[in-house]
Amino acid sequence: MTYAIPRDNGEVTLGGTYEVDNYSTDVDYDTAAAIIHRCLATRPDLLPKDQPHLIIKMHGVGLRPHRKGGVRVETEWTTSEKFGKKILICHNYGHGGSGYQSSYSTAQSALKIMKEILQS
Repeated sequence: MTYAIPRDNGEVTLGGTYEVDNYSTDVDYDTAAAIIHRCLATRPDLLPKDQPHLIIKMHGVGLRPHRKGGVRVETEWTTSEKFGKKILICHNYGHGGSGYQSSYSTAQSALKIMKEILQS
């Protein structure tokens, strides 16, 4: 999995990895180097012509919880212990490493489901 996400300030977030059950938050610099290599191989325009290397402002490690069986987008009713009222909950999780890419679409699905239930 390789991605380059441009930001409004001119910076670019590079990624990624897919490592099942790896919950370490320590930076793996070999993995970081591999990400940079893959990103530059697919997007050589990320490297300004007057620079021999990218300027790395920071390394970040993100945990991307996935769900066996895929993303869960569904509702359930529960009762609030504090207020004693029924509350409609919509689950929208388990995207794994594709959460950024799929979040807009699954949020739209969750909203549609909620509206349908609340209007019925």
